[in-house]
This record gives sequence, C-alpha cells and structure tokens, in this order.
Amino acid sequence: MSQRWLRREGEKWVREGIISENQWKQILSRKGEERSHWLPVLSGILVGLGILSFVASNWDGIPPLMRLWILVISMGGFYIAGEIRTRKGFLHTGGRERNFRSSSRLCTSHA
Repeated sequence: MSQRWLRREGEKWVREGIISENQWKQILSRKGEERSHWLPVLSGILVGLGILSFVASNWDGIPPLMRLWILVISMGGFYIAGEIRTRKGFLHTGGRERNFRSSSRLCTSHA
C-alpha cells in the first residue's frame, strides 16, 4: 500500500462515512513515509545487463546442450520466482489477477 493510494482512498472513505477524519489521520500516521524504489530497480537492471553481456560475449564458446540448459533453467527460475512473489501478494507480478479471481470466487459463493 503506497502513501499516495492511502491518501486518495482515505479521502473517499471519510466522504462515504466508512471511517472518521480522526481515524484516517491515525492510519496515515501509522503508515510512515513512502520509500523510493528506484535504486533496487536500477541495480537489478544493471546486474541483469551484466549477466546478459557475459553470456552473450561467450555464447559461441558454449556447447549447444549447455546453451539449452541455460535457457531452460533461467526461464524456469523466473517462472518460479514470479509464482513465489505472486503467492506473497506482490501486485506487480500477477497478484492483482489472483486477488481478482479470489474475490470473484468469494462473491459467487455468497449468492
């Protein structure tokens, strides 16, 4: 939950009478300041480019079977990492669709 989202949604909740103004201020004070996420993203991109450059520069010297295994293992690793992040609830790796499926299942079970 980002601070920006919390402010926007909190204003709606106060207008709709879901929470009071005082409760909204308490929620905002507990959330804390929003951190910048650009440094981990930049470092991940640079590390990934370094790995790609290393493999690309040595691609001709790698035997064909090893090339295949590099591709299969890296692809499988990314699939597994994405699944783990999705199960932990990260919205940027498919969690939004998963939550939508879960909520739609809950909504239909009450009918």
